[in-house]
Amino acid sequence: MASYPRVAGVPAVTVQRLTGHVPAASALGPVPHAHDFLLLCYAIRASGTLLVDGRALRIAGGDLVLVAPGQVVAPAGPDDPAVLDAWGVYFPPDVIRSGVPSAFSSWLAHPLLFPFARGAAERAQRLRVPPAERAAWMDRFAALDAELRDRREGYHAAVLAHLTLLLVAVSRLAADVVGELRSVDEPVLAAVFDVIEERYAGPLALADVAATVGLTGGHLTTVVRRRTG
Repeated sequence: MASYPRVAGVPAVTVQRLTGHVPAASALGPVPHAHDFLLLCYAIRASGTLLVDGRALRIAGGDLVLVAPGQVVAPAGPDDPAVLDAWGVYFPPDVIRSGVPSAFSSWLAHPLLFPFARGAAERAQRLRVPPAERAAWMDRFAALDAELRDRREGYHAAVLAHLTLLLVAVSRLAADVVGELRSVDEPVLAAVFDVIEERYAGPLALADVAATVGLTGGHLTTVVRRRTG
């Protein structure tokens, strides 16, 4: 498993811009592989299929892919997917808050790690950025990249601030899934994510969510896992 390459005195946040025809086999590093950090990738232009824990994810422009620590990533083929333009950000969980536990279940109560936890059990989380919002998303990545490159006075705090704003945008995008669940007649799942969205800022446990929607913790876990991964 690949570990984040920490450097003393430097924020543990890395930003990369991939441009040109970059096959996943060269862009992702050793394949297949897993890592101990969080990965957020925004595909501006891309086409192809990525395997995450053996599950195929079709990647296209406008897709935002979140990969949690421990998930095995690999291309579906030697030139697949072809990344023409993308931003990537990766960082260990403790950058967000020191002492954050590694258990994905505990991330459900964290407003910034929740989107990663949702897909950690069996799949990566893939979100679709609406066309009208894509320019703003590119600006977020570019601002974070500029702080890391320029290293002006106070850049440590600025990097964390830009990363936090980026993850808030991810969380808001993930919250829109509630409406999608209602539209496909998944009222139980919609109710679950409603509870999490309303109460994520405070302490929140599996038992709390289960009690609110009238299920046992075990039943809730089974339902959500079967229907969403």
